[in-house]
Amino acid sequence: MHTILPQDLDLKKKVPKFVPRMLTADQKCIQMDICCENLQNAQDPLFLWTVVTGDESWFSILEPEQKQQSLQWVHKTDRRPKKALRSHQAKKTMMEVFFDDQGVIHLEFIPPKMTVTAKVYCGILARLREAIRRKCLVLWRENSFHLLHDNAPGHKAAATVTRMMETDMKVVNHPPPIPLT
Repeated sequence: MHTILPQDLDLKKKVPKFVPRMLTADQKCIQMDICCENLQNAQDPLFLWTVVTGDESWFSILEPEQKQQSLQWVHKTDRRPKKALRSHQAKKTMMEVFFDDQGVIHLEFIPPKMTVTAKVYCGILARLREAIRRKCLVLWRENSFHLLHDNAPGHKAAATVTRMMETDMKVVNHPPPIPLT
């Protein structure tokens, strides 16, 4: 077998390429439609300058004490002092940031233990619109900005979509999340 397969049948063992998920035909069609729509938008040379991208992420907040700062005077026969590590939970916070080709337009730190629900996100969008009005006058005057954000539940909730329609906020479609299989 070890000689027939490679020599006679010209077969070779290969390790499969890892992909996160296998898409169904419907998922591929949806992905393709959204990509074609975004490609069509990109035909306008000014389109990319109107995109405001938003995303949330966890950030570590750690102000490490330098070794020199933690030195303590002790007698040379004493044991070395002990210092407790900070808990991992206290070191992280979530931040929502919006930016365009010029840089950051708006950012907010989400209070600990708060979830970004539709109500919370609608409040963030109201503050984003105010930041765009102050910082991006051309985009604001022409109402030409397009919001690009992911498909987080708070972003796609009916209340959020309704609020964006009421304020005439345009959204760049983002491919839907691929369900885990």
